[in-house]
Amino acid sequence: MTSIFIVQAEAATAQDVECTVTTAKEVFLNSSKRTASQHDYIIRKASATTLADAIGEKMAIEQGKPLPQSVGEAVPSCNMMDYYAAESVRIEGTINLAERPNFRPWTSNKPI
Repeated sequence: MTSIFIVQAEAATAQDVECTVTTAKEVFLNSSKRTASQHDYIIRKASATTLADAIGEKMAIEQGKPLPQSVGEAVPSCNMMDYYAAESVRIEGTINLAERPNFRPWTSNKPI
């Protein structure tokens, strides 16, 4: 059996945590400005099924599973991400009956 070193992780400092939180806030603000089609593109790029092979290889090394089994477990996750990417362009809303004349309440859902 051969050992393969995968990664060495360091403990996070308070500054690391602050940097991470600041970055997450910036990403959220920028993400809110994107169109649904842009969200779809980004998620699909991140979840491309071709990544299943790379993810499966890392899983096989990390967990000691056979490569086909690891790839087989990664494919459904990539497919699920593809599904939710497609949902980002199908944002729907509803119109409800209003109690006041000349007033139309509209509910619109958008990704966060």
